[in-house]
Amino acid sequence: MPQAEFSSSVTYSPPGGGLLTQAFGVTANYASASAGTVAIAAKADPHPIAIPFGGIGADARGLVVRNNTAVDLGIRLNGATSDLYRLAPGGLIMHWAPASAGASALTACTVAPAVAAPADGSIDYLVFGT
Repeated sequence: MPQAEFSSSVTYSPPGGGLLTQAFGVTANYASASAGTVAIAAKADPHPIAIPFGGIGADARGLVVRNNTAVDLGIRLNGATSDLYRLAPGGLIMHWAPASAGASALTACTVAPAVAAPADGSIDYLVFGT
């Protein structure tokens, strides 16, 4: 089974001064992947948009969603009808898991623009899963 590796680092100034860098890495097995961009037209009526999971139906091990619009996006997981939280313009959300979450495995993601978009934008996504 192929593996996808997520790696990231954050550099920041702690209260005592100086710089700190924290690195993170997670490797996840996957059988299917889905990636792309969903265009959001200006002034379109806001409606929920399902992130295409392709052949991934049982367990998304990796999910990345980037908000390239001028409005907040509500993030809804596993068929929820209300927002888990809001992702601001320019924001990015990631879920990365090396193993299944069992009964609460990630099986779907929907994004819901909070209001009609004042300008064209897009949503980038990447999903790895089994």
